[in-house]
Amino acid sequence: MAAHDTLLSASPEADEVLEQSPDTITLEFSGTGLIAGETIPNTIVLHDANGENWEGETVVEGSTMSTELPEPLPNGEFDVAYRVVYSDGHTEEDSYRFEVADPDVTDEIVSDTSEHMEDRSTDTTEDASSSTFGWVLGIGVATAVCVGLILLVMRRQVSPSGD
Repeated sequence: MAAHDTLLSASPEADEVLEQSPDTITLEFSGTGLIAGETIPNTIVLHDANGENWEGETVVEGSTMSTELPEPLPNGEFDVAYRVVYSDGHTEEDSYRFEVADPDVTDEIVSDTSEHMEDRSTDTTEDASSSTFGWVLGIGVATAVCVGLILLVMRRQVSPSGD
């Protein structure tokens, strides 16, 4: 019985710390080549720590699978997840992590995060004022209903024998 095909190499490698963003993610597998899985496609997915996708289209050439990155990666940790259909027909799903630590990139992620936080604080202020108006309106309606019910009950108690 022959052994199953397996991952031979990856670029970037698992747990590698890069000083600049890679242009592509490339995985090389053993065997005579990968087969095109119709129901289970060969894929590479790249996520940052926030869950954002960074990969491009997965390309298969023989026993190599790769994806070009549409833009340079910011500093941080990235997860490469892949699913492959080997030449012997079996499939494998696995993942590994690498890091980008470009010394020339400073505060890019922080400034992006700060902008998002500023956007969120503006949205929160707008939501809070809308929410406050909703509460005031709701309390006003509830008070009016309560007053109406009290008046109705009092009116019936005053003249129950008058009917």
